[in-house]
Amino acid sequence: MYPAVEINLSKIIENAKSMKKICESQNKTYCLVTKVVSDNKEIVKALVDNGVNCIGESRIENLISYEDIKAEKWLIRIPMLCETQDVVKYSDVSLNSELDVIKALNEAAIKQNKIHKIILMYELGDLREGCSKEELEKIIPQILELSNIKLYGLGTNLSCYGATIPTNENMNELVCVVEELEKKFNFKFELISGGNSSSFKMLKNGELPSRINNLRVGESIFLGNVPCFEEPILEFNRNNFILKTQIIELKEKASVPRRKALCRFFWKNTNICR
Repeated sequence: MYPAVEINLSKIIENAKSMKKICESQNKTYCLVTKVVSDNKEIVKALVDNGVNCIGESRIENLISYEDIKAEKWLIRIPMLCETQDVVKYSDVSLNSELDVIKALNEAAIKQNKIHKIILMYELGDLREGCSKEELEKIIPQILELSNIKLYGLGTNLSCYGATIPTNENMNELVCVVEELEKKFNFKFELISGGNSSSFKMLKNGELPSRINNLRVGESIFLGNVPCFEEPILEFNRNNFILKTQIIELKEKASVPRRKALCRFFWKNTNICR
């Protein structure tokens, strides 16, 4: 039956194992972003069975589908107020930047008798989501007082909305903000998440600061590619997804349409509608 997508799951699993080995050599962890497989439970379960212990999703519906899969589950976007009950029920960790949402998550966690972990997001210039340092200084004291929220980590998003690439400068800025906040409020972040697959080059080259101990990666494992740079990862498998279809027409034609005829067609039909 065409069209069809042929998925080489064994090669994806090999990539995941390679990523784990690289991360462990740098004393770091990764969260596998699974949204690309669009709720394919078979793929996600196979990856977890082969050593992936953290999965990240942008869709609550997918997290619900993965409820019985034994891995830490992250919602890798800012939750909506209307879905905080489901966020607490189906995810262990969520990325956050708004105090009102965090307070609503706390209320949901109280009702469910759970502790929900959050990663506060710091804005490093990509403009997808995140707080300024001044905002973080205002909301962290209030977050630390919430009974059922654990301030688990600080993270950032790069190479997503604004194509801002990770550099020594912005990664060190993230670490500086972490250390200033820890000193000011006398606590320690367990996890510092330094972006996504676009940070792979710095990871592989040993250039990520030691305090950055986590990445959220999807494209590098599923496609063997470094996004933003559009470079293949030489030690990873590629072509893990192959689109198969049948050609229904094969002809040589002009590259420019006959626009005058096209305009007359639309004008004619517009008059008819009138």
